[in-house]
Amino acid sequence: MQPHRTNRTCTEAIIAAGISSVVAAMEDPNPKTHGTGFGRLRAAGIEVESGLLEEEAQKTQRRILALDHRTQAVRNAEISFDA
Repeated sequence: MQPHRTNRTCTEAIIAAGISSVVAAMEDPNPKTHGTGFGRLRAAGIEVESGLLEEEAQKTQRRILALDHRTQAVRNAEISFDA
């Protein structure tokens, strides 16, 4: 779940909204946060299901991550030039 535009996460927003169930295509692929959002939702009594269209979601996620890595490389280069 991606961070909200506010200071709270989507997980916090879902809990605060009183949503009773969440269906997601896949779990977070980031090893630093993998499963923490779903775990917090389950701890709050929210039913969580994942895996719906997971293969398609992974393909899309790979494209997004590839773009993000290229963007990060540009940012790193900019930081190097600024230093």
